Amino acid sequence: MMLNEASIRGYLVELIKHLKLGDLDQAEATIDTLDFDRLLRPIPNPTKGARRQFIDPAEASGIGTERAHEVGDHLQRLASRLEHRDMEGALREAEAALVRWDAGR
Repeated sequence: MMLNEASIRGYLVELIKHLKLGDLDQAEATIDTLDFDRLLRPIPNPTKGARRQFIDPAEASGIGTERAHEVGDHLQRLASRLEHRDMEGALREAEAALVRWDAGR
């Protein structure tokens, strides 16, 4: 699945819907499918051949490093809250992630 502006926003909206319904399993499945962490991990630059240089996937995709890390922080806290069955806290984090996402770069 490709991560872009629309797909990430769609997953965040879907996540909020599942949390409002109290559907923990679907909320966790949405987080797993989104796999937002891949935007936070540098990847090897294929154009550099044998030289070990890396690119920032969030920057390369136009999402922005700061934005990706801030939304990622919300999603990590959200996952922690879900582990502790804190649905209200998880919903607050999901809504905060969406607000930050919609604020743009």
